[in-house]
Amino acid sequence: MNINHLKNRITIFNLTPFSNTSRYVSQPIRHSIFIIQYSIFILLLSACNPTKYLAEDELLYNGASVEMDKNSKVQEPKTLTNKLLTYARPQKNNAFQLWAYNAFQKPEKEKGFGNLIANKLGQAPILYNPNDLTRSRALTENYLQDNGYFNSSVSFDTTIQDQKLTVTYTVDSEGQYKIRDVYFPADTTVINHIFSEQAQNSVIKKNHPYQVTALDAERLRLATIARNRGYFQFNPDLIYYFVDTTVNTLQADIYLRVSNDQNLKQYHMDTTFVYPTYNIESTRSARDTVLYKDLKVVQRQDFVRKKPLKRVIAQDEGSLFREDLQDQTINHLLDLGVFKFVNVKYENMERGDTNFLRRHIYLTPALTQDVNGEIEASTETTNFLGSAISGSYTHRNLLKGAEQLTMRLSAGVETQINNPELPFINTLELSAQASLFLPRFLFPFRKEKVFTYYIPKTRISISDNFQRRTSFFTINSFQFDFGYQWQTTKYRRHSFKPLSINLVQLLDITDDFNTILENNERLAQSFSNIAILGMHYRFTYNDQEINTLKDFLFFQLDAETAGNVVSLVADSENRLFGTIFSQYAKLDLDTRYNILQKKDSWVGRLNIGVGIPYGNSTVMPYIKQYFVGGANSIRAFQLRGLGPGSTLPDTAQVVNFFDQTGDIKIEANLEYRFDLFPYVEGAAFVDAGNVWFLRDQDGDERFRDAQFQFDSFLSQMAVGTGLGLRLDLEFLLLRLDVAFPIRRPTLPPGNRWVFDQIAFGQQQWRQDNLSFNLAVGYPF
Repeated sequence: MNINHLKNRITIFNLTPFSNTSRYVSQPIRHSIFIIQYSIFILLLSACNPTKYLAEDELLYNGASVEMDKNSKVQEPKTLTNKLLTYARPQKNNAFQLWAYNAFQKPEKEKGFGNLIANKLGQAPILYNPNDLTRSRALTENYLQDNGYFNSSVSFDTTIQDQKLTVTYTVDSEGQYKIRDVYFPADTTVINHIFSEQAQNSVIKKNHPYQVTALDAERLRLATIARNRGYFQFNPDLIYYFVDTTVNTLQADIYLRVSNDQNLKQYHMDTTFVYPTYNIESTRSARDTVLYKDLKVVQRQDFVRKKPLKRVIAQDEGSLFREDLQDQTINHLLDLGVFKFVNVKYENMERGDTNFLRRHIYLTPALTQDVNGEIEASTETTNFLGSAISGSYTHRNLLKGAEQLTMRLSAGVETQINNPELPFINTLELSAQASLFLPRFLFPFRKEKVFTYYIPKTRISISDNFQRRTSFFTINSFQFDFGYQWQTTKYRRHSFKPLSINLVQLLDITDDFNTILENNERLAQSFSNIAILGMHYRFTYNDQEINTLKDFLFFQLDAETAGNVVSLVADSENRLFGTIFSQYAKLDLDTRYNILQKKDSWVGRLNIGVGIPYGNSTVMPYIKQYFVGGANSIRAFQLRGLGPGSTLPDTAQVVNFFDQTGDIKIEANLEYRFDLFPYVEGAAFVDAGNVWFLRDQDGDERFRDAQFQFDSFLSQMAVGTGLGLRLDLEFLLLRLDVAFPIRRPTLPPGNRWVFDQIAFGQQQWRQDNLSFNLAVGYPF
């Protein structure tokens, strides 16, 4: 460790807090400060010795390097040595973690704060073990052999200095073999003919490097093809290959062959037996068997109707066995939501010279009904306190066809303490919703069979939301939706609502709020009785693997239009049954990328939305406009408290009413999440964004900096940062985020970054800038 560097660090530590005020510090205090600094210096210095706690006969493993022998003929030696280095075991200590361990570890104590820090932040010294070197050499030689570096060898040598051992691996290789040609079986058996037809799609490519992984992938591909052509018992072990390396220098020919095994039989489907009420504990109960087409349904009670079962069970009697359709059947049955377990067993049968599979599908019913209740609480930096209670009822087999009915009721109130100008109950919100999911497409689609891997669904929903803000307005929103949901692959989902009706009715407004509307034409147009009739499409891509440490991408696109069809039948005043209808188009993009590691993760999000009113509308409905701020957005700013652009919030006429909305939204977030203790996570985050108007507001001076401009929108971005704690109880995640702004777009250009104003020690600064966000679940 560089001692001079340490001295510089300590000097800076000394000058920053005390150099400007040292004449006001008493001599005893100065003496104490000197002792503290000297102690820290000694602690850092002692921790610089990485072999501090090693016994005399122990060696610290100091890492490895890989070199090519001077006679080797590898074309890209650097790429190969870097790859081989990943097989060197073990990995050397992280320098910081080893320093932290040596700095805080107290071997003479079993517990204590120092040992806790050492175990959480540090890493014990990794010692040299000769068996690790032998194993690492074997791993590198296996990699060379499996990747076409035939007849290669690896040797190693060690260097010891100051009780630290470094390993050097040396590789001797004549180079990597490439594939000259691939030969599939030429005989005329059915299975070999099938494989020959698939040769053009082979994973093994000519002129590509020889790799065992490619050969294994090809065996798996061919075995899957065989099982989808009726070969029920076919597995990759029945495929083997010869490698001829004598054909040319650094070239190899691959010969694929199929074992002459008794399992090479094609099977057809026989009768399918279905047990919808199967229970392993009561298999001997009296049961009735009902024949429905080619299904034999065996159950003790009429749990699920036969027609829905037939719709989702692929392959009819007599068809050639296909593994992909069998997997699809299992997935369909689980996707119905009424079965907890699905188990399929096959019974081999022979009739004449034809082989058959009799299928037995055992279905264990799940609970079909449940009731849930939730209580929520929220706080805001403006002394608002909110609470809500909600309850839901779900029936997953309403009409005995796996139809799912969900009903939900909720009630919430919000109050502001320490503000005598407002009523105790500031906001009252009541909502009710009922949704019915049908496990099929309704009209105009009439196909009985399901041909996708996942069951398409039809959703019919009706809801009503009543909101009363006692100082401002009372509004009611009624909504009806009819649409479809389907999933084309494991990661891709679609939702399409061809019919969406939303009726918004302003029931009452106060005199004070009416004054605001009179002075804000855009807001007045937003708060009016209006009908929203349109359609909505959503595409979602999510390649997250549950319980797998793998980076994943989430992407969602929403496209929405309203009023186009209605405009064709509207009257001369652009009304439908006497009600104004809205016309607009919206496009929203939400992208998130998660980098997952064992003890920490990085999550980034970019959210962009654009809404365009046209035709019958000059502004979008208030409930469709964009806003930022709050616990799941830019956490350093209040909900709806930002924008548009550089506009200052207008709160002069009515206290605590925020209408900071816009037609365009750009929001970006970056969050680092890390483990602290069992069930406790920490987070550090940066949020940025704002909203803007799409068009100029007819010269209104209040909104002169509110219109979106490509040359100025970046300078109008608000930025906040902060720290958070998460209590992860597995079934519930509670989140507390403390944030503060570091860039305010409402300040004059050139003064918007406010780093120089940060003063955690000042109470007034904390009151004006710190935002506490208490919420359930991650923000994104």
